[in-house]
Amino acid sequence: MTPRPGPGARLRIAALAASGLAVVAGLALLGVPGIGAPEHAEASTSASASMQGSALSPGLAPVDAALDQAESRVNTLIESLAARLKSRPDDVDGWRTLARSYAALGRHAAAIDACKAALRLRPDEPALLADCAFSAAVLDPHATSGESARLIAHALQLDPLQPKALALAATLALDRHDYPGAIVHWEQLARVEPADGPGARQFQLSILQTR
Repeated sequence: MTPRPGPGARLRIAALAASGLAVVAGLALLGVPGIGAPEHAEASTSASASMQGSALSPGLAPVDAALDQAESRVNTLIESLAARLKSRPDDVDGWRTLARSYAALGRHAAAIDACKAALRLRPDEPALLADCAFSAAVLDPHATSGESARLIAHALQLDPLQPKALALAATLALDRHDYPGAIVHWEQLARVEPADGPGARQFQLSILQTR
């Protein structure tokens, strides 16, 4: 019996599926011929389904091989989007999609470049600032100041309840051993999330642990 994929494989499957769908949406926005057709969208996610099937069904290709094939397909879509943006550098939605797709695949240096291209067009968009701050924090996880902190501060200045910026601010506060500051950010996040949602419960747990 073929074993089920481990946590690492499942994370890769989720990231590839999410980034694949995001790139299809971005290419549709850019007007790539045929990209918005249902059959194309189905093809873009078929690799994710096939690799999950190979992980659960005996006699099919190994999980790693299916993952590599799916990753190659998603990377092809991402590079198609990047190529389109060279001729349409003012498409902020395209840059946003490219940045998030790179981040989903763990290519955070490329994600920052794409995010900065979007920020040049919309320098005061809190969600974009938070996306860029996230990738900057991943590349330098022990930095409590610098680019990530600056981007987070800017995002929260524009929107004090921006969820990703609040979560990042709480994480940086913990790194600085600023526990009261982290609690403030967790409490704000808890107010943003629905009271009965899983996010709110997690934030309350984080508050208790930090205290």
